[in-house]
Amino acid sequence: MEQPFEKPENLQEKSLNVATVTPTEYRGGIPIQNNDFKGLAIALEIYANGVGGASNATRHDYQLNRFASFGAAMHNLNNPNYADVSPKGKKEGSYSENPFIDGIVRAAKEAQLDIKTSQWSISYDDDGQGRFHKTSVYVKFDRQNKTLILGLNAAYAGDKVEVELAAAIGVERAVSSKGVRLELPEMPDQDLSVPLEKRQTFRLDCTPIAGVINAVVKKFSDEKVQFRPEDLVSAFMKKSEYNEDEGSFTVSLGNGMCLSLDINGGKRFVYPSSEKGWKNLVDTRKADGSELVLPFPTKSDIYEPVTDHGDDPKKINNYTLTMSVKRESEKSHSQLPMHTTKQLEQAESVVKFIEEQFKK
Repeated sequence: MEQPFEKPENLQEKSLNVATVTPTEYRGGIPIQNNDFKGLAIALEIYANGVGGASNATRHDYQLNRFASFGAAMHNLNNPNYADVSPKGKKEGSYSENPFIDGIVRAAKEAQLDIKTSQWSISYDDDGQGRFHKTSVYVKFDRQNKTLILGLNAAYAGDKVEVELAAAIGVERAVSSKGVRLELPEMPDQDLSVPLEKRQTFRLDCTPIAGVINAVVKKFSDEKVQFRPEDLVSAFMKKSEYNEDEGSFTVSLGNGMCLSLDINGGKRFVYPSSEKGWKNLVDTRKADGSELVLPFPTKSDIYEPVTDHGDDPKKINNYTLTMSVKRESEKSHSQLPMHTTKQLEQAESVVKFIEEQFKK
């Protein structure tokens, strides 16, 4: 049970208010309509035959290491059609004359036949043919809209290979989330010589944020529910039994869409001494009514343990809040992106409304 917040003597505190509101959009996956596995094969063939230059870094790494092992030496980057080492799958029927690609598509098709399966994926290292060298492939199954979502990620190039393939076949990439980033005021560097319990903390009043969420729900959702600021504070205080941050707030907008609110920045769990292990972690985030008390330092800039002051303090990143419209999902790994006109238009409307609310 969480203990009520008690302000330590001489603790420095500062109030946080939203400074800037910036639109955000994250894309990922290439929609292939009508569960067209033949179309999936064609897209993979186009990728295998060379699209853009993003995979050059991966190809260069391959060339440097191609003689490091017998398996790698068997590859030919300019011709992915060599021996059939495709994934397991049924042999009857053919989606591609390239046995490697045909195997990928057949394996994805077999996975899609199981209605409990939300996606199929595979990651290649030196066993990936041609441009599939050190490349990950996934196919998500949007059963409701009868759509396959193809994803590609290559070493040294990331999802740039997916961006180039989408452009080559003339398909807009799907949208993972669309929303706004709420930037909180710039913070000064923190003096790490100050004991943890006396470091400056920041108070975030969730009242105006709850007001925006309630306005969104009233306009876009059929649910007649309103949230208190304390509900947001409680959501941000969630954690796992192993002291892992699970603080997040989500509300349904109907039509399979939802609005989520996350906080970024701050090192919530710290080791106040040299003793490690999750049981020794201390939660530096506190709840105080409608306010959230946020700690220093930030996770990305300070190394553990926080009592080690051997290095000079680094620049502190600002706290940010992100409000994102996305598709509803019980599990994050099975979440599908937005790609239909209706989904994208609804997300755009919600984001514009949120921006208007923060300008009031």
